[in-house]
Amino acid sequence: MNQATRVAISGGANEAAQQSQVVRRSWLLWLVVVAAALSILAISFAWPLVWAVIDGKAQLVPVVRETDALEPHWRREYLVASVPELSPVENGWHRLEELVRRYDRVRGTV
Repeated sequence: MNQATRVAISGGANEAAQQSQVVRRSWLLWLVVVAAALSILAISFAWPLVWAVIDGKAQLVPVVRETDALEPHWRREYLVASVPELSPVENGWHRLEELVRRYDRVRGTV
C-alpha cells in the first residue's frame, strides 16, 4: 500500500468520524429542543393548576375565619370529642366483628 492510498483511507475514516460526530450533534440538538418544548408545554399546563390551588387557599382563609366566628366548635377535633362514649351493650361494632370472624371461618379464609 502506498502513501497516497493510506492518506486516502485515513482521510476517508476521518471524514466518516466527522460525519458521525455531526450526526450525534444533530441528535443531541433535537433532543435538547424536544426536551425544552416538552418542559414549556408542561409548565403551560401546570401553571394554571398551581395558580388555582394558591388562589383557592387564599379564598378559603376568610371562609374558615367566618365559620370559626359563627360556629366555634365545627372542626373535626371538637366534633369527635363531643361524641359520647357508648357502652358495650349499645355499641354494635363488637357484634359486627364477631360476625365477620364467624363468616371468615365458614368460608375457610381464616
